[in-house]
Amino acid sequence: MIGSHVGNADPLSEAADRGADLVQVFLSNPQ
Repeated sequence: MIGSHVGNADPLSEAADRGADLVQVFLSNPQ
């Protein structure tokens, strides 16, 4: 598993373009 940060405008499309199999979503600022 490799982590990758994507932009806020369209994160699902950006993740799909990078071949992501899963996503992690923060509901607030990560600590």
